[in-house]
Amino acid sequence: VLPSAAISYFVYEFMKIVLKVE
Repeated sequence: VLPSAAISYFVYEFMKIVLKVE
């Protein structure tokens, strides 16, 4: 089970990449 903090961090980094590409 992944810690919620790790999931939130992953989503945050993912969104930054998506926003940069878009």
